[in-house]
Amino acid sequence: MRQNALSDLTLRVILALVSAFLYINTTGYQFTLDDDMFYLKHASVQKGLSALPELFTKGSLNQFDGTTGLQPYRPVTLISFALEKQFFNNSPVASHFFNVLLYVVLIQVLYQLLRKLFHNVKPLLIACIVMIYAVHPIHTEVVCSVKSRDEILAALFGFLAWLSILKATDLKSQIVSAFFLLLAMLSKESAIAFLVIIPLSKWLIKEETILETLRHSLFHAAVALLFLGVRFAVVGTDSPDIGVPLLANVLHDAQDLGEASATRMVILFHYLRLTILPWPLNWDYSYNQIPIVDWPDLTALFSVVVHGGLLIVALIHIKKNRWLSFIILYYFISSAPTNNLFFINGATLGERFLFVPSLAFSLAFVLMLDQFLTSDTQADKSKKTLYSSLAVVILFSYASLVRSADWKDNLSLFERGVEVSPNSSRTHYSLGSSYFDRALKTTDPLLRKKYMAFALLYYKSSLDIMPDNFQALYNSGLASTVNGDTLSAIRCYRSVIALKKDYMNAYNNLGTLYQAQANLDSAHYYYEKALNLDPQNPVLLVNLASIYSLMARYSDALRYLKLGDNADPGNITIIEGITVVSFLNRDYDQAIAYASKALAINNNHRKCLAVLADTYQALGNMEESNKYRQRWSNLGR
Repeated sequence: MRQNALSDLTLRVILALVSAFLYINTTGYQFTLDDDMFYLKHASVQKGLSALPELFTKGSLNQFDGTTGLQPYRPVTLISFALEKQFFNNSPVASHFFNVLLYVVLIQVLYQLLRKLFHNVKPLLIACIVMIYAVHPIHTEVVCSVKSRDEILAALFGFLAWLSILKATDLKSQIVSAFFLLLAMLSKESAIAFLVIIPLSKWLIKEETILETLRHSLFHAAVALLFLGVRFAVVGTDSPDIGVPLLANVLHDAQDLGEASATRMVILFHYLRLTILPWPLNWDYSYNQIPIVDWPDLTALFSVVVHGGLLIVALIHIKKNRWLSFIILYYFISSAPTNNLFFINGATLGERFLFVPSLAFSLAFVLMLDQFLTSDTQADKSKKTLYSSLAVVILFSYASLVRSADWKDNLSLFERGVEVSPNSSRTHYSLGSSYFDRALKTTDPLLRKKYMAFALLYYKSSLDIMPDNFQALYNSGLASTVNGDTLSAIRCYRSVIALKKDYMNAYNNLGTLYQAQANLDSAHYYYEKALNLDPQNPVLLVNLASIYSLMARYSDALRYLKLGDNADPGNITIIEGITVVSFLNRDYDQAIAYASKALAINNNHRKCLAVLADTYQALGNMEESNKYRQRWSNLGR
């Protein structure tokens, strides 16, 4: 018993060391991709622990960009980020470290789970299964992307729910298991697949009766209903505005059932291919990397044959090789929430969606070798299985190390994305945006020009693939503005508006460009259009007021400035504007009142000191005028 315990401990240590070794280098990486959405620019998360109630009462994107309606609901994941914000203040080192730590813990839980599930299988073979899973390259996105902690937490709590009910089936164990399942679903909705996976394993592997299995799943069903009810109450069912749906998922472009079904089968083929042969890897497979196809597309037909064949094998072996049936059905069930087969997901294909389903490959590889290899002795058979598994581990580990290096920052990730998915509009757009951000941050004029040229080049490539990508058009307008190419910028913004008539920023930017050209009528027109879309926006109110001021329509300018003051009380820029326009309108009492408000906020506000000096001079009070002029003059020294 002592030797067995030591052997088990040794296997656990090896699993921990390998899983940590593969990803510990990520602690030196930056935040990338969607980390802004759930962490860095999420208003509730950035409040730290004080925002915990908000995380449960709002959709998980609402406090990032104001999204309303149907959206992710993942409060447990957001709580983990709020904790990090509270104690580590947006440190990428801390965020990546905790991703790695959680992954190591998950591997340990999985080892224990499979030992319990396949109790007749030798610990060494179980370790081989878990090791292959731990080093599977398809997991690099999940571990390297801070945002993808939702996948790690959902899997971890899902595995714990599974393990808890396998250890014992008494009332306490059922409640604990149900609690873990609830945490899994609150981490990511796709964890609801465990509601089916867990009882399926108890029926096929543990050979419980269907009645026993259902009885032990009552608490699981209850918490799943609770989760769905809470989620519905918080986010509802209304479809949100997601910009360009086609950019997210190519299935939005399917014209009929034939195209939709054929393209779905192509997507399923790619998921299966990446599970078995995970290379090359990429963060994006959107329009038009996997294009719409129709029957009789050869890839779609092949996918039907393969998936249909797997399903037949699962049904045929449901009594003879129950473990084989379970592995196949596990893959189908665990991938169902995200593989676009039953409903259109938020992405055409995502490697992160294979985090849980990829366990099927590890199970199948090792258990099928052990079952079907022929050898003179069981020892020789085990050696062959071990050596074959080791070969896969070495190959997968190398691929994971190479792939994880791409995640060190956005530029590296997006450059690789363009290489692997050259037909994706989004990969080109993202790389262009990365160069654009670098151009804005550098102080070297030559380097800025170089980065901006790259940005415009990749925005053009993005638009060549998808001319309706208004985000690429809009950013092209921004880049052209920075480059001083006003005509190109105007052309881009007008094209954006033609595609998306409610794009407020495009109207506002056109107004700004026309104002710079002293074309006040056009500037007024576009500012008005923008304000109609967002009537309480203080920036738009100030911009429109500036046009009226330039037109010497001071009463109108003051009206919009005061609306801005009501929308954003205490905004010193707006208070300064009211002060200046009141002076120009010869409303000296109002100019003095608002200048005093500005000085109460900033006692050394130069502009308001100058206006006060001019105002008192206009009133003939030279003593007060000289006092404020002297204060203004002192600040200039």
